[in-house]
Parts: sequence; structure tokens; C-alpha cells
Amino acid sequence: YWRALSFEPVETVLGTSEISLGSRLHSSDEIEDGVNPYWVWGGNAGRVYFALSWCGGWRAQLKPVGGEPAALGCQIFLPPEETQLTLRPRESITGPVLHVFLTRETHERESRAAWMRERAALGRILYGGPDAWYPFTYNNWYTTRFDVTEAFLQRQLDALDPFGFDVFIVDAGWYAAVGQWDPDPAKYSPGAFERILTAIREKGIMTGIWSCPQFVKADADALPPEADQPPFYRKFIDAYLLDYAGMDFTRHLLDHVQALRDRYGAGWWKYDQDFFVPQTRHGVAKNVVALQDALLAVRRTHPDLYMENCQSGGRMINEFTVLMTQNQWIRDGGGTGPVHARSNLSEALGALEFMPPWTVNRWTNNPDRNDPKDDEFTKRYCRSAMAGTWGLVADLPKITDRQRAVIVREAGHYRRLNALKTDCRYDVLRAERTAKAAGMIYYDAAGRRAGVLLLRWMARDAFTFPVQMDGMAPNAIYRLEDVDLGEIREIPGNVLCREGLEIAFHTQRQSALVFVESVGQ
Repeated sequence: YWRALSFEPVETVLGTSEISLGSRLHSSDEIEDGVNPYWVWGGNAGRVYFALSWCGGWRAQLKPVGGEPAALGCQIFLPPEETQLTLRPRESITGPVLHVFLTRETHERESRAAWMRERAALGRILYGGPDAWYPFTYNNWYTTRFDVTEAFLQRQLDALDPFGFDVFIVDAGWYAAVGQWDPDPAKYSPGAFERILTAIREKGIMTGIWSCPQFVKADADALPPEADQPPFYRKFIDAYLLDYAGMDFTRHLLDHVQALRDRYGAGWWKYDQDFFVPQTRHGVAKNVVALQDALLAVRRTHPDLYMENCQSGGRMINEFTVLMTQNQWIRDGGGTGPVHARSNLSEALGALEFMPPWTVNRWTNNPDRNDPKDDEFTKRYCRSAMAGTWGLVADLPKITDRQRAVIVREAGHYRRLNALKTDCRYDVLRAERTAKAAGMIYYDAAGRRAGVLLLRWMARDAFTFPVQMDGMAPNAIYRLEDVDLGEIREIPGNVLCREGLEIAFHTQRQSALVFVESVGQ
């Protein structure tokens, strides 16, 4: 299983003791040692994958069941504090759904790929929505925080062209007040916000926008009837939480999203912040159901809308959000530099063990605040966010020509790597404390192409890193290209499968990207 927000994997041998998993209030909250609502059990006979579709708090108790072969006993439930549920006569409620996938495949890569593909197919049936996508995305948040002004957006518009972004997202702070979703007149002249977004779309870039429609700004002594009781105030956004179960929240959310699309041309909608609180007027479980119903209504009403579920504010990664939305901002992290590059990769690697790669989003933050002449680090920082989907947070005009050239080149590598991700056949080289390097090996379904993405991890000096590549076809001949060293060579598939590939890290090398492609038999 995987710890919430850090995505640190935890492996344990199921002995005689019971294992307790869970999360408080939100499905993936790190409070009280919370975990993500996914776990895998298996051995020599195969694997069983568990995924809980529920946005609220939950508990699971796992224990061995005696006898041969070994068996697993599971009890998955909502504790009383996570429900606070009272039903009226003839009233019903739809609760959590547990998805269970069984496979006799014991190879981690192949069994996980089968699980991922089955879930993707199920998501299309249950929810629909746009196809999987790996956009190169822009967001302003870690550069401006709430201070996203007309002047700032105009500067980004003027500097966009060389980067080749697919999506441009305006994050929190653009509005007059939460619940009053008009451009802030103190930051934007009349029509300026809409004009800039239109100009971005005219460049062929999708525009997106952040909001938190579950909150409303109000005076404490004059709360609207839709506010929850007892009141919950979030100082960060200066607003009060709504009572989903006590209002027509589905209609409220549909109207809100439609307005974002009509007024601002939003093709991408990002949401986060608190959704549930311990004390609430109608009980936590009813609020969870009301929120899920509303999100599902948005999904079905807007089948072409890209939806982004954001952590850490939302703390709500679960099978409902993973299958229904297209993108998960898996964790906040406003820093930059080597520490953030490491957290980028380690969190993505953990998430990719149970989330499809098109849902796992990481960011390169403010590269201009690092040494603009250190091309090796600029490459490493870009690649640290490429394991799933990648985005850039920056004041674009501050990026030097030299840095921009590296970023644009890496964007090309990112797109090339993305072609190998959708089949979900990949090996995770975990970011462990003893690892010299960490990263991913991606294979296409037929084993004809592969990509190796590595970051230097614990090693300080020069070293050679062996990469096992048993996902290739033994009877093929492969062309290997190390894009950093400019080395191109051919190697038989049986040698690649049996002996693997050795990737050399000289003293200054901080990352590696190698593409492998069949050139015949």
C-alpha cells in the first residue's frame, strides 16, 4: 500500500497480525498515518488488486486466514465518525464501491498493466470523458500565488510561443471573491481577463481555470442558508463551506462549470480545497454522496471537459476521482531546485504503482530561480516531472534563452516518451535510499519500443547503472539512442532481455534518457 500524499510504498509480509489501513475525512489524508485507498496482495499464485471508490474517510482491516494456500481476510468499512448517518423512513444512500481485480500473472509489470488497462476500460464505461492525454501544461500558482494580475498574464501571453504548451491554466486569485467568479477589478481592467484567455486559445492552446465552488465568501454574522452548520471557515481562501446535502449542490456545480466554460472558454477545470469537515449539518456520508453525484453530473454534462483533481488541498485521490477525472495534481510543493526535483520523482514513482501515468502530474517550478547556466540540472529538473504528465510553473519572460532552449528540447523528449506510456507496461525503479539511480522503464504493448528515464539518486561519483529490459522481444534487433551522449548502437533483443542495458553516468551527469526501438529481426 502507499502512504497518502508522500506516496511512499509500504510492503509487508502478512504474518499473524492484522494490518489496519485508512484515511480520515478525505480519501487520501496523511493525518493519522493515512494511506491511499489502494492495496495489492499476492504471491507465487498471482495478485489481487483493491481500489476503493469513495471520496470520504474509510478503514480496512486485513488479516491472514488460516489454511493452505494462504488466504486474506478483508473488512472494509466506514467508521461511525466517517458517516454520522441517519436515514429517514424509506430513505436510502449509495455508499462506497470496492473494485477488486484478480490475475494469475505474477510479474509485477504485466499484472499491473492488466489492472491499469481494465480500470481504464471500466472508467470509459462508467464515466466517459476525454481520452487519456499527456499535455505539456502551464500554471502560474507557485510563481504568483494569489497575485495573478492582468500584467502578469499579458507577459506570459507575449512569451508563450517558443514553449509549445498544450494547456494554460490560471490558478487561484483571478476572481473578485470565492463564490463571486468575476475577474477581480483590482487586478484586471474590464474585459482584459477574457481577452487574454481568448488570445491564448487563438494560439492553439487549451485554457483552464481553478475554482472551489464548494465555498462561498460571506460575513460570519450573515451566512447564506446554503452554508454548512456549524460553520467551517477556510482562512486561506476567505470563505465558508457549503452544505452539499442540504441544497441542490448538483445544480449549483453544473451552473458554475457551465459559467466557466461560457464566460472564460475553459476546456480544463481544476478544483481543490477542503470538501468535508468532522461536524456537519447532515452528516459526512451524505455530503460525500452529494459531492460525488455533483461531480458525476459535471462529467456527464461535459464529456469533453478535462477535469483536474488537486492535492494536497483536496486530499481526495481514490478510484472515483482517478477514473472520472483526467489529471491528478498529486501533491503540493512550491519549492524549486534539487530538493523539489527529488520529491517530484519519488512521489510520482509511488503514485505510478497504482495510478495510470496520464493521471500523475508533476511540475517544474520557477526554473529561473536556479542556476541558468547549469544545463545538467535544468534537464534533471524537467525530467523529474516527466514520469507521468509534466507542467511548468514560471514567469516565462524571466527564463533565459539558454534555459528555454533546454526546456523546449526536453519538451520534445517528453512527447516522445509519452508515446510509450499509454499501454501501462512499465517497471518502476524505486527511489530507495541505497539506489544509485531511480526512474522508469516504459515498454509498448508489443515490446518493440521502450524508453528509460533515470535520475541520479544517491550516487555521488561516476557509475554505471544496469537496467534489466526483459520486456523486449528476444528475436528483434534494437536501436538504442542515448539522447544526452549522442550515442546510437544496435543490440540483439535476446542480449537486451538476458543481460540488460548499462547506462553510464559520468561525474557531472544528473539524468539519463534512452530510447530503444526495433529495427528488424
